[in-house]
Amino acid sequence: MHTHHDPLPLHTTSDEELYTAPEAWCDDRRVEYRKHFQRFCEARRPMEQLPLSLTVNHELLKDPCYDGPIKVSFGIGVSFDTLIDYAVRRKLIEHHRVTEGSQDLIDSASNVAVYRVVEHLKNITGARYMWFSLPVALEVDVVIDLYDNYTKEDYEMEEQDEKEVFEIVRSELGIPADETPKWWFIQD
Repeated sequence: MHTHHDPLPLHTTSDEELYTAPEAWCDDRRVEYRKHFQRFCEARRPMEQLPLSLTVNHELLKDPCYDGPIKVSFGIGVSFDTLIDYAVRRKLIEHHRVTEGSQDLIDSASNVAVYRVVEHLKNITGARYMWFSLPVALEVDVVIDLYDNYTKEDYEMEEQDEKEVFEIVRSELGIPADETPKWWFIQD
């Protein structure tokens, strides 16, 4: 004989309880995430030279079974603040667009500013290609890059030309002269 049992009453959770974690829990999670990301970055420090293991074999790329190495970018690291300040100073964007309004509007304007800075730097350096990447790093926010390990064959410059491009970039952005371009793991 089957007897019907009412299910145990469920605790009803308000929307606020669902979406608001206790502050201490959030702080603990942030600290843990920060430690994890720090270890992740430490294992992926920028490199002076492109290792053979990250060099792309373009002939093998034709093979559908070959995935190729992880993408790394060759360039110089900077902070968002440096790029935003430069954009405002060079009148590539109005100051109020990156300081006033909702955070979404400020973020959008900041992204536009970064894009304009990179385009401006490309124009004044004469580089065939210049872009920006988001590195796996704690010390910088953006890498102004000339190529990655997949486009190196197409965009790598003569050593002297490359030096001149990076000298201009460093000078324009106020980056110390001893800061050299490196190979950065990027968030792709």
